[in-house]
Amino acid sequence: MIDKRISKSDKLAALPHDRSRVLYFMIYPHLDVKGRYSGDPRDIKEDCCPRLSYSLKAIAESLVELHAVGLLVLYEVDSRPYVQYARFEDFQAGLHTDREAASKIPAYSGPTPEDSGGLRTTSALRLKIKGLRFKVKDLSIGQPKTPADPLFESEIEEKFKEFWTAYPREGRLAKKESRVKFGALVKRGELEEFIKGFHGYLNYLKHQKINKGFDQTPLYAKTFLGDRWREFVGFEFKSG
Repeated sequence: MIDKRISKSDKLAALPHDRSRVLYFMIYPHLDVKGRYSGDPRDIKEDCCPRLSYSLKAIAESLVELHAVGLLVLYEVDSRPYVQYARFEDFQAGLHTDREAASKIPAYSGPTPEDSGGLRTTSALRLKIKGLRFKVKDLSIGQPKTPADPLFESEIEEKFKEFWTAYPREGRLAKKESRVKFGALVKRGELEEFIKGFHGYLNYLKHQKINKGFDQTPLYAKTFLGDRWREFVGFEFKSG
């Protein structure tokens, strides 16, 4: 059962790719009575989305994104990857557990998303899947942040305020949703690259106005904070 509150989920909205949202719902019917399933992208590809053209690497990246925002926990037991959906049992009021098969998947015993405000795996975790290796470093996961770490929540808020003030006024709409997306990209370790994309976008707007004589309407901030900022990384303004 999927609670209707999912429609207003900030965590779901913070995901950078629609692919990750699709996979979240396509895995759901395959969960066991405890909300667990294999974390092997090949199992997910074969069982949950066999007719979609998602690569194994794309599926692995989506698992990491879902883990990073706290919608599920990606973990290992005896070098085998599994997923545990967050708060699964809280939303299964009508589930008759006595009529369901017992879970055969080992339980996750680490911190929950509620404990840490969104999880990150340890740097030792690797998705070692039948000869495939998806390194955590490549998928932007690190150790859980503590108040002593750079860009803790209060610092993210300050960085967002700086961004919001600098963003073209016409595009400053949906501030709350924009803040969620900004926080998600920072926690994925993409702030430095995002800043390059933001500067590139400002250069692009300047290029449109000066070189082409066209006053380009800026993207809404929430749209820019999705994946659009990536398009402008490295864009340089050159007059004439």
